[in-house]
Amino acid sequence: MLKAWMVDNKSNNWSRGCYEVQWQKNSSKHRVLNRSPYEAVFGTRKFDLNNTGLPENILENLRTEEEIFFHKWGKPKRKKIVNLI
Repeated sequence: MLKAWMVDNKSNNWSRGCYEVQWQKNSSKHRVLNRSPYEAVFGTRKFDLNNTGLPENILENLRTEEEIFFHKWGKPKRKKIVNLI
């Protein structure tokens, strides 16, 4: 599956592909159980972007988890780093 992902996405970034393939495998429904592996283990649906309450036009353009955080809760506050030396 990873090789197919890399070919389909014309990518050599196999580490990103591992994340994508793992997500796809964990969220696809089993043909006999009619549940995803996540649902079979935990009994509930996995977090889904459609459950965030964000408008469709924003969901279409999201690329990173940081963007989800920003659109949902605003710009994260940076902690002040104190130099102890």
